Amino acid sequence: MLNLTSDKCVPCPHNFYQNQSGKHYCFPCPPLHGTYSVGSTHQDNCTEFCPPGTQLNSSGLCEPCPRGTYRVGDKQDQCTSCPGNVTTIETGRDKQSDCIIPICPSGMFANLTGGVNYTCEYCDLGFYQPENASMTCIPCNDSYSTIDTGSQSVSQCLFYCEAGYEESTHNSKTCVPCQRGFYRPGDHGNRFKNCSQCPAGNTTEGDKSMSLSDCNIKICSSGYILSRDNSTCEACPYDTYQPQNLPNTTVVCLNCTAGLGTVNLASNSSSDCIEFCDPGQGNNGSCHICDRGYWNNGNTSMRFQPCQKCPHSFTTDSTGATDVNLCSLEICSPGYILSNLTCQACPYDTYQPNALPNTSTICLNCTEGFGTVSVASNTSTSCIAFCAPGQGNTGTCDLCSQGYWNNGNILMRFEPCQRCPENYTTESTGAVDEKNCSLRACPAGTSIDGDDCKPCDVGKFQPLPYQRFCNECRANTSTSSTGSTSPDDCTIKCPAGQEGISNDTCAPCGDDKFKGEYSF
Repeated sequence: MLNLTSDKCVPCPHNFYQNQSGKHYCFPCPPLHGTYSVGSTHQDNCTEFCPPGTQLNSSGLCEPCPRGTYRVGDKQDQCTSCPGNVTTIETGRDKQSDCIIPICPSGMFANLTGGVNYTCEYCDLGFYQPENASMTCIPCNDSYSTIDTGSQSVSQCLFYCEAGYEESTHNSKTCVPCQRGFYRPGDHGNRFKNCSQCPAGNTTEGDKSMSLSDCNIKICSSGYILSRDNSTCEACPYDTYQPQNLPNTTVVCLNCTAGLGTVNLASNSSSDCIEFCDPGQGNNGSCHICDRGYWNNGNTSMRFQPCQKCPHSFTTDSTGATDVNLCSLEICSPGYILSNLTCQACPYDTYQPNALPNTSTICLNCTEGFGTVSVASNTSTSCIAFCAPGQGNTGTCDLCSQGYWNNGNILMRFEPCQRCPENYTTESTGAVDEKNCSLRACPAGTSIDGDDCKPCDVGKFQPLPYQRFCNECRANTSTSSTGSTSPDDCTIKCPAGQEGISNDTCAPCGDDKFKGEYSF
């Protein structure tokens, strides 16, 4: 049409047409119809209005307004670009108020904040966005992630292993488990690192550990297991062993075979389990009962050792002692027995032949009529015949003579008769006590007169010692003096005028002789 102002021909605007030349106006399209472009030359170019949010394309079809545009729909015009640095959420928007999304650069996306406004935020780790004005970021493939936020390219997605794993070699893209004693978390800071070693002295339960907190097990050697809280190593007790180095919480101490035990704690091999002996036995390569005077309590250490000797001068009551406290008996020799745990001599007339007697050992009685010279006799040959009181032992038992005695006590019954004290004698033979030596020991020719010895008077004699009386001479005889000891001292005694002509005959004196008073 002709623009009267500029005097130039200009295209008919949208929604108008002119099918004649030289006109200074254009015809409007019918109601609710419009043209696709300016310069339309025929009413057939007027098509029905596209719905709001769409526009007519060159094929005469309605298509959604591209993202970042809108179309109200009151005329057949094209979609209008959003003003400023904003865009729409999606295509097909029908009003300018839909232009609320900021146009974010690559590596960012528009995120609704506060439920009202959209703001540009960086793509999170593991995401990237190469385009501008994006509402989302593109996730990396499985097992890939980005080092930083705001990644713009898929090339920034790098391979990584899940927590508890690491690449076998750099860029191999093959994952292997973290070894025991190592760990690797799955957080971003550790995602591209190798497994880290546990702090010194600690380890993990197994492989594939994902956290430092998994390094909660004490490093233990063989012979040990972990405590209940895993914080310390506990030695395997006696009679058990544990062969594994670096045990975990499932490892336990293994029992030795019955009859076998260990010398020490913390044994680490079944070969540490050796034969042990019961209490009261010693181990000298094989088990044997402890002799008397030896003991073995069979505790965790002694059950592998020989029997132990009792302290000096002490012994046990029997074999097989199981405690040093049983070494309570004094060591006694033959001739002794134990009484209240001490040695006591066997009394007279008994004997005890056993060396090292025990509490059941007794003193044995000598055969009747036999006895011992001393206490502590140790053989039956110590029992010899003894004599009764009043007898003396000179190889045989003989009655003690007058002036001798023997009380037959423990000592004297084996001895000869004892002589009475000087000047004293006994009443008779067989005296049983020195007190029987009560008579004055007067010699022959005397008699006992109280505590003195009196010579026999004239006309008397006493041939025996220790006599209370002197004997009278026979008739017509007498002794010539006192103290006569024999009847032969008694000679005839004739009256005056007679003389003895024999031991017992008197005759008149002969011629020329005389004799006065009685004389010999």
